[in-house]
Amino acid sequence: MIMEKTEILNYVAGVILENVTLDVDREDIKMDSRFVDLGAESLDVLLVVFTIEQEKNITFPTDVVYHSRTVGELVDYISSAQK
Repeated sequence: MIMEKTEILNYVAGVILENVTLDVDREDIKMDSRFVDLGAESLDVLLVVFTIEQEKNITFPTDVVYHSRTVGELVDYISSAQK
């Protein structure tokens, strides 16, 4: 099933909130939200990516993992990987 970007954003936001202890609400997580501004550290981002890989059977290239600064960059990669 191919998800729209808004569905992917909701999914990624849910993964973030379930796996990372942050002082943010769902509505605070937007496409242009930077992980650092949400309070996430690099290991938090790795945990989010690992969880998505396991749940969605998607493999993120190393450069995407280490260079994604916003939630939208992960959403865009997931969207392109579905096709």
